[in-house]
Amino acid sequence: MTITKFVKGVLVDKTTQVQKIDLGKISETEIKSIQEKLGLDLTNFQRILDNSGIKHTFKKHGNAKTEEPRGQIAIVPSDFEKILEIVQNPDLVEYVGKNRIGNDLILYEKNFENILCYVEGLRESRKKQRKEAYLETFYIKKSSKN
Repeated sequence: MTITKFVKGVLVDKTTQVQKIDLGKISETEIKSIQEKLGLDLTNFQRILDNSGIKHTFKKHGNAKTEEPRGQIAIVPSDFEKILEIVQNPDLVEYVGKNRIGNDLILYEKNFENILCYVEGLRESRKKQRKEAYLETFYIKKSSKN
């Protein structure tokens, strides 16, 4: 299943059941880079997209009328296809603090024709032996060239 197809499916699904798509294990190169730049250890983290992060993103950043005044562009399902490129070859990576439940957040930015900003949260479940890097939010800033 493509990422776009998964995102579109989440947007029409009205259930609250957790849905995830696995984007793969975080690579050794990424682990080293994040460790050096931010001091965070992403060893054994799995990168995922879940319905909660997707729904949040569209609720906050999916409407052109609300994004335009912010100098941003509304997100569309096909933008999610660029996530791996954004996180694996970012132009900027920075630690942006913790979310309201205490998970560390990393901002990745990549300039295409506009600047795609992907915020990833890190969660660990010792009970389930799981480490996940998940979508916290995703938005697009207009490039200063536009």
